[in-house]
Amino acid sequence: MMACYYCINVSSNEICNRFAIETPCPVDDYSTDLTMCYTFHVMDERGKTLIVTKQCATTETCSSQVGCRQDNSTNQTACVSCCDLNYCNEKVAFNASDAVFLRSNDRTAAFSSASKFIGGRWILQSLTVALLFVIAFLSSLN
Repeated sequence: MMACYYCINVSSNEICNRFAIETPCPVDDYSTDLTMCYTFHVMDERGKTLIVTKQCATTETCSSQVGCRQDNSTNQTACVSCCDLNYCNEKVAFNASDAVFLRSNDRTAAFSSASKFIGGRWILQSLTVALLFVIAFLSSLN
């Protein structure tokens, strides 16, 4: 049974992890598929944490929300990351390289939906994330 750190709208990652409710992800007869650990992290323009939320989520939620997005009206950045191992959501993402969807059974599943506008082109930052995932995977083989 899957278990994740769980906290809603707390002021820091340390507080979340220290006081997280240790409850397994619910499983029901309706195929809810809450098999991912989800982390939502909001920062101000200096990178200071404002809000941390951690919970169980569906694969669909993770696939559609992973990455970092900036709200230009508030100068806040929100990053979402997901993973599929017990308590794998201990850390929070601070940038697009951290805001990934890590899946333990698929070497190609680490990705970020965040992108950047550089030189007139949108550049997906998933190449860096994929490279980091491959390096981590190869080092685990040793």
